Amino acid sequence: MKGLFVVLAVSAVIAMPSFACANAVGDPGFEGAGQGPWLDYNWGPQWTVNYDAADSVHGGSQSLKLTAGSTTDTWEMTGTKQVFAVNPGDVVDGGVWMKWQDLSNIEAYLECKWLKADRSELGTGIGIVHQTTGSGDWQYQSLSSWSSAERTAPADAAYIDYRLTLLAPGTGTSATGTVWFDDAQFTVPEPASLFLLGSGLIGLLGSRKKSVK
Repeated sequence: MKGLFVVLAVSAVIAMPSFACANAVGDPGFEGAGQGPWLDYNWGPQWTVNYDAADSVHGGSQSLKLTAGSTTDTWEMTGTKQVFAVNPGDVVDGGVWMKWQDLSNIEAYLECKWLKADRSELGTGIGIVHQTTGSGDWQYQSLSSWSSAERTAPADAAYIDYRLTLLAPGTGTSATGTVWFDDAQFTVPEPASLFLLGSGLIGLLGSRKKSVK
C-alpha cells in the first residue's frame, strides 16, 4: 500500500502541467500615481508620456498616453517597459488594450524582446502588428497571435522586455499621433508551483510513514 502511495505521489508531480503565474505586470491599468514600476524607454526627443491619462480609458479611471509631434530624420521613439525574468523554454503570453488616434509616419505597438543575463538584447523577440496610420478604438493586442514556439524563451534568454511603444522610423517627415495603452497582461510559467506541489506530497508521504510506524 505504501508503495502505491509513493507511485501516486510521484506520478502526480510528473503529470501536473506547468502553471502560469498571475499577471506579472505591476500597475497594469496605470491606476497608480506617476510611472510607478514602469521604466521610461526613449530614443531621441522626449515626446509626451502621461502615466495618469484620464481622457480615454479601457478600464478603471486612468491609462498610459503617448503623444508624438515632430519632424524626424532619425529613428525616434517614446515608450515604457517592464522587465521579467524567464528561463529557457518558458512560453510567455499576454497582451494589452490599445487605442490610437491620428497616426501619421509613426508606429504604435506592443513588443517583447528576449534579453541575456546582462540584459543586452538577443536580437529576437515578439512584435504585435504595428498600427501606422489613422485612428482606431480600443483593441486587444495579443501575444498569442504568435505561435507557442515563437513565444518560447531561447537558450540564452534570462529576461524579457515588455514594451509599449510609439516609434518614428526616421523618414525626415512629420511624425505625429497619439496612442493609449491600458490593462496590460503578461504571464510566464511558474515552475515553483510544481516544486511546492511535490514538497507537499512528500510531506504527506512522510507523515503517513510516521503514522504507519
